Amino acid sequence: FDLIKNDVIKKERLLDLEEMKSFIEISLRSQACPMSLNIDVYDGKLCPFHCLYCYADYFRVKLYSAFFDNIKNIGIRKCSPDYFKSQLDEIFKYRGKSNENLSAIHKAVGMGMPIRLGIRFENFVRGIENKKRISLSLLNYLADNEYPIMVNTKSDMIGEDEYIKALTRNKARAAVHMTMI
Repeated sequence: FDLIKNDVIKKERLLDLEEMKSFIEISLRSQACPMSLNIDVYDGKLCPFHCLYCYADYFRVKLYSAFFDNIKNIGIRKCSPDYFKSQLDEIFKYRGKSNENLSAIHKAVGMGMPIRLGIRFENFVRGIENKKRISLSLLNYLADNEYPIMVNTKSDMIGEDEYIKALTRNKARAAVHMTMI
């Protein structure tokens, strides 16, 4: 409340509905892999596949609504390739290094943990990926930097020639895990 203006000050926690800056995380929920390194270059409230068995849409809606006031209009958000490349360039400086004082992400990269793409959201969404090619840009970046990747997807886009080329030229290896619905 503003005493001088005699008015309520509305404080909102706003989520950037277009661009995302939190594209990388260490998953603490993964029981089998205590340091799984996850990346997603797309994000949104609802996955376009709408699988009946999936908990992720419910989880994201609850998470976003708990922290932000403007999620009603959220569509698919994206991470700029320029942004993730600059961030990964900094993170990759820790490759081959180990130190107790490093962040969890730096430790995972230091150990060469494969990056898992598509754990929190589908990264091969027809329409936006056809136009933006952000996932393809990430696959090519990782191939250029010879960093291992595991792709999780339901999309057949991963089978298109340019995606296969980006995966197969990665000397650090790449794996694709497909969920058939």
